[in-house]
Amino acid sequence: MMTPEEATLNSWKDDSAIASLPPITELRERSARFTREIRRRNFLEYVGGGLAILVIAVVAWLVPIDSLRIGAALLAGGVGIALWQLRSRGTPLSPPLNGGQLPILDYQRQELVRQKDVLRSSTIWYLLPLIPGLFVLLGIPFIDPNWPKGDDTLLDQLVRPAFVIVVLVAVYRFNKKAARKLQSEIDEIDALRYS
Repeated sequence: MMTPEEATLNSWKDDSAIASLPPITELRERSARFTREIRRRNFLEYVGGGLAILVIAVVAWLVPIDSLRIGAALLAGGVGIALWQLRSRGTPLSPPLNGGQLPILDYQRQELVRQKDVLRSSTIWYLLPLIPGLFVLLGIPFIDPNWPKGDDTLLDQLVRPAFVIVVLVAVYRFNKKAARKLQSEIDEIDALRYS
C-alpha cells in the first residue's frame, strides 16, 4: 500500500490525465469560439439597447404627456443600467496566451462559470431595472387623466401588460436554459479533468 506522499509523487509522473485531453489546438479553438460568441451576444445587446434608448427618447420627445416622459426616462435609465451591468459582468476575460492544456481548460471552465452566473442572475441586473419604467408606462392609461382614451378598450389595456409579461418571462426562461447549457459544458470539462 502506498503512502499519500508516494501517491502524490506517482500522480506527477502519470501523464494519463493530460494524455486523455483533446489536443491543445482544439482547446484553444473552443475557447476562442466561446469568446467570440460572448462578444457577439454582447454586441447585439449593446446595439439593441442603444436602439431602444433612441426609440424611447424619440417617443418621449414627440408625445407631450409628462407621465409618459417620466416612464420613458425610467425605462431608458433601466436599459442603460442593464447595458452597463452586461459590460461589467459579461465581458469575457482574456484567455491565457501561453499555457498547456490544463491552464486553457482552467480558463475555459472559469469563463463558463462566469457566463453561467451572468445568465442566472440576469433577472436582478437585466430585467428588474426595466420594471419601474414599464410599470409607469403601462399604468398611464389607468392613472393619467391627460392620456387620450381614444379607442382603447379594457381588453387593449390588458393585452399590453400581458405582452410585456410574456416577453419578460421568455427572456427569463431563455437565460435559464442557456445557463443550464453552460453548466453541461462545465460538467464536460470537469469530467475531462478529473477522469
